[in-house]
Amino acid sequence: MSTEESTTVASDWREVIPKEIKEWDEFKNSDTPEKFFDQMSHMRSMMGKSIRVPSEEAGEETWNEFYGKLESKAPDLMRKPNIDDDAAMEQTYRSLGKPDTPAKYDLPEFDDFEIPESRASQLKEYAHKANLTKKQFKALASDLLGFDKQIVDKTTDQVNQARAALSDEWGDAFEQRFSLAQKMAESSGAPESLMTAIKEKKIDADTMRWLFNMSKQMTVEGRPMATVDDLVEAPADIQGRIDDMMNNQAHPYWDSSHPQHKKAVDTMIELRRKLVA
Repeated sequence: MSTEESTTVASDWREVIPKEIKEWDEFKNSDTPEKFFDQMSHMRSMMGKSIRVPSEEAGEETWNEFYGKLESKAPDLMRKPNIDDDAAMEQTYRSLGKPDTPAKYDLPEFDDFEIPESRASQLKEYAHKANLTKKQFKALASDLLGFDKQIVDKTTDQVNQARAALSDEWGDAFEQRFSLAQKMAESSGAPESLMTAIKEKKIDADTMRWLFNMSKQMTVEGRPMATVDDLVEAPADIQGRIDDMMNNQAHPYWDSSHPQHKKAVDTMIELRRKLVA
């Protein structure tokens, strides 16, 4: 084919194209028939892959088919549920990460803090009713249980400080009085929670002092559980006896001619020795 013939064909191809097609951008942007047909081929390919959006007149079945096509092309795309449809909402929550049962929530872990089973179950039930995901639950539980731990730690510190003060107050008598307090609790049918606190030495000072004082009034088989003669004296008791002797000018301790003077002096020496021991 001559150059002239080739040029004639190249210039005539635009004349044979229908008038309607000449308005297309694909035609206007093409300066050769090859380029035009390439663009048309690409457009047909895209049309085969396109998804038509249903019109307002479409029914539920058509819309569901449309959503199905979209989800197959974009698996991460999530359909907005009808908030009045409980089943649809539940399915959405599940897809976001809500477990099917409260038991499948994972609890956070804390050092030196055992989460009470009742507290854990309560939080899981509330979270499930609120449609929380596993990740949301763990974040919420970490904050709430962390606050619980702070309260327990603070309470434990206060109990330990009060017990330390009571230990100083009772001195060498502490172990004996602690044992008497435990026996008193056992004899009186104390609840299991109190007995556990006593055995683990987590009982607070006020309760221990109260149980010990009760043991001095309790009788077992006709005999007092704790008699004065049996008790180890506490530093406060010893200091009290010293103060009583020092403040009582009629006491034999102050009268060298009294038959009990030497015994009183020996008692004072023994009391002071115990106090500094």
